[in-house]
Amino acid sequence: MNSRSEVLSQLQCCLDVIAHSKPMTDAERAAHRCQCAAEQARAEARRSPAATPDLLGGL
Repeated sequence: MNSRSEVLSQLQCCLDVIAHSKPMTDAERAAHRCQCAAEQARAEARRSPAATPDLLGGL
């Protein structure tokens, strides 16, 4: 498990990247949201039990 100082260090690295990155355009934000939504949908599909088709036709 990460110690508090390791977590804070990782968060600081994320903040540094954000601070030195150029802002996203509206189109980039929209594309990012779509990508995140697709990833979320895939994750939810993996978590929910899938209905398996009856390959034998109910025999």
